[in-house]
Amino acid sequence: MQVQIVTKIGPVYFPLTENKTASNGSTFRQKLTSKVGHFSVKK
Repeated sequence: MQVQIVTKIGPVYFPLTENKTASNGSTFRQKLTSKVGHFSVKK
């Protein structure tokens, strides 16, 4: 699973493990949304 962060510079990709996504997915997304403003999750 990868998270794509869309920034002013361009999309940034980084991998997430399934366990981390399952346990910290919601908080992770909230933090990303508050910091970046827009991102999409790709499987």
